[in-house]
Amino acid sequence: MSKHARVNGKLLQLNKTYNNLKNKQKEKIAHWMVEETEMFYEKTGAFPTDSDEFTIVDNVYARIEAAEIWIPYDEIAIRYSKKRESICRSVRKLEIFNAHLHQQTAMVTMCLVCHNDKVLVVEKIRRKRPVITFPGGDVEPHESFFDAVVRNVFEQTGILIKNPAMQGIFHWQQEGVA
Repeated sequence: MSKHARVNGKLLQLNKTYNNLKNKQKEKIAHWMVEETEMFYEKTGAFPTDSDEFTIVDNVYARIEAAEIWIPYDEIAIRYSKKRESICRSVRKLEIFNAHLHQQTAMVTMCLVCHNDKVLVVEKIRRKRPVITFPGGDVEPHESFFDAVVRNVFEQTGILIKNPAMQGIFHWQQEGVA
């Protein structure tokens, strides 16, 4: 049996549970919980502990009231307590993803040029040592891979290649560069 009371001219169900909310309301509240946890993490550099939960729940509940959603405070506190670990994991994954977005990325080409069963190589200096490699180099901003490989081969060998075909992409990480 539900209990009701008139508050500020509105009839409210006093024993309403989180499950009684509409799906859109639940989605908003879940989103606010993640946002408030994210803001807490950004501000403190740590994820919320048991004693920090009320700070986040207070902020989420203020948003709930501003959106004129009626749900008892305790329902939100219980929900956040149950979901806090998974929310923190989500925020951590998002932090890692965002960190990767801001890493420096270097795009380079390398071209295998064959003619009459011979392979073209160039000698380059890497870390103060000579290395033998295929011609290639950096891709300039707003330059296609196709244009970059043609330019790099020409700059390093004087040979103008036509119709290079991409054969693959390789990704590696080194300190400071993704």
